[in-house]
Amino acid sequence: MYVNIVTQWCKISSDDVQKLLKYFAKQPLEIQIQILKSHREVLFRGKDQMKQQSIAIEVASYIALILAVKYHYALERKLTSAKFEELSIDELKNVTMLKIKKHDAKYATKTKRDKLIHYWSVVKQLKKENRSFRYIALYLRNEHSFSISHSEIHKAWNKIEDYEYIQTKENKNGKL
Repeated sequence: MYVNIVTQWCKISSDDVQKLLKYFAKQPLEIQIQILKSHREVLFRGKDQMKQQSIAIEVASYIALILAVKYHYALERKLTSAKFEELSIDELKNVTMLKIKKHDAKYATKTKRDKLIHYWSVVKQLKKENRSFRYIALYLRNEHSFSISHSEIHKAWNKIEDYEYIQTKENKNGKL
C-alpha cells in the first residue's frame, strides 16, 4: 500500500528508492544534514497536497526525505559530470564545497582512543576474564590488527569504567 504511494509521489521505482536510501546512508554527516534541511522544506511545500489525498504524516515525511535525497543525488551527478567551462561561478562553488566535504569526511583522522571505543566490548569481556591490559593490547594487535599500548587502554578503562561505576553508585543511593 505504502509502496504505491511512495513510488507515485516520487516517480521512481521501489528499487530506486532503496538505492537513494543507500546513497543517503553513505554520505558524510554534513551532507546528510543538508539533505534533512531540504527534506523539511519539501515536506512543508507538499504538506497541503498530501493532506488533500489523506496521506499520513509519517508517509509524507518519508516521501519528502526520498525527494530531498533524489534532488541532492541529481544535483551531485549534474555538477560532477559537467565540464568546468559549462558551470557558472555558483555551480563551481557548489562542486568545490561538495568535494571538500566528502574528502574531509572520508579522510577524517580518528585518534586511537576513538578507535578503541569500537573494541570496547572485547576489552570489557577480557577484563571480566581477569586479563591484563598488556594481554588485551596484544590480543587487539593480533586478532583485530589494531595496535594500541596497554597504558592507553588502562587510561581509557579508568576514564570510562570508573565513570560508569560512579554513576551506578549514585543512582543506587538515590542521587541524580
